[in-house]
Amino acid sequence: MIRFRFVAVAVAVAGCGSDHITLNCANVLIPAFEVTALDSVTSQLLSGTVTVIATRHGNAPDTTRGFNPVFVDGDPGKYDLVVRSVGYADWSRQNVNVEWDSGNCHPVMVRLAAKLQQSP
Repeated sequence: MIRFRFVAVAVAVAGCGSDHITLNCANVLIPAFEVTALDSVTSQLLSGTVTVIATRHGNAPDTTRGFNPVFVDGDPGKYDLVVRSVGYADWSRQNVNVEWDSGNCHPVMVRLAAKLQQSP
């Protein structure tokens, strides 16, 4: 299952001669992560299902499965990530920071290339 969160994009509107700005947000899909799983030797995209386990510090793990690349929903904060694919050892990264673009009402997407090593 690939999960996305509907988030908003901000548009500032001000009338002529007005000092008042109104912030309007429209629904758009912006994931927190784009994870591309690659073979560590060949740098080729992995075929088949890729699993990404994203754990935001202080929260329960959230698992997303899909094909390359995998898009993962999330809020701002620090995450620990584990990427899995059949026939490969897990790849992990700790303390990956997702920032929030408050002017556009969405997370700033983090793009990662996970180079997985084949299992013996």
